[in-house]
Amino acid sequence: MAICKLSNALTDALKHYEWVTGEVFAKIPILKIHKDLSFWAMVKPTASTIELHVNTGITATLEELWMQAWGSSILTLPDGQRIIAQSDDYAIEHMVHLSLVWFMLHELMHIQLSHFSIVRQASLVRI
Repeated sequence: MAICKLSNALTDALKHYEWVTGEVFAKIPILKIHKDLSFWAMVKPTASTIELHVNTGITATLEELWMQAWGSSILTLPDGQRIIAQSDDYAIEHMVHLSLVWFMLHELMHIQLSHFSIVRQASLVRI
């Protein structure tokens, strides 16, 4: 399930990039999924493509985060209504997907902003 969520998020991130900029991303990234419970990702440019390494723990962490947030009063409007009118399950899945799309865009922007030409060796941050 996490693999499908990550793949769908990358697809939607690339669509969003194209919608916003009016052009396709220069190199279509290859998604490399690692099965572990930690929360990390990295993008690795190669001569011919971009490798986007992510792990399945990202989805579990975001699901837990959104379930906790959804159960609190943080995500309500002043009148007490939820910010998303659909069922709780739909809302949590929707917010997880949006978070994963943002996450993919964040990683892709390291390429777009030429971070690898500025800094030869990047650091990996694990949470």
